[in-house]
Amino acid sequence: MDSLVNIPKVISTKQNYYVDCHGADAYSLGLGFMQAIKMCISKNLSMLLFAVNEKDNLKTPLMDSVFGLILAKLYKTGVVKINMDNKEIDLVLFSSSEAPIYWHSVILAIHIEPELMNVIDAYPTNQGIVFVPWIKDDNLDWINRNNAIKIKS
Repeated sequence: MDSLVNIPKVISTKQNYYVDCHGADAYSLGLGFMQAIKMCISKNLSMLLFAVNEKDNLKTPLMDSVFGLILAKLYKTGVVKINMDNKEIDLVLFSSSEAPIYWHSVILAIHIEPELMNVIDAYPTNQGIVFVPWIKDDNLDWINRNNAIKIKS
């Protein structure tokens, strides 16, 4: 798959990434998801947090077009088991109203408000964040403060 060429190599320490896009689109969401999966596999983690501001953000047509039945199940149960490269990963919902008590995982953060991003970022067992902005200027302070690596879309 050609699009994986743009995904940076994962390093062993905690590192944050962001998709450099001018607005939400299916390609950018897919790039962010694949980077987060790649990080989980390289760090031998069995959990990926799928972070959105509100649970209902999972129900947008764009999210549905990219993730389909995975998000329908995530919305209903809060956890979905996926298998990537023969590794089982629990995709777990994280929102302002739903969060696991403990996590040791990578976080895929899609259009997260700055306050929630700061909560996620400060959690001691956070293994890295992949941020997909909804508009180009989302969370610029967080991107700059964390020296997040750009994933070109």
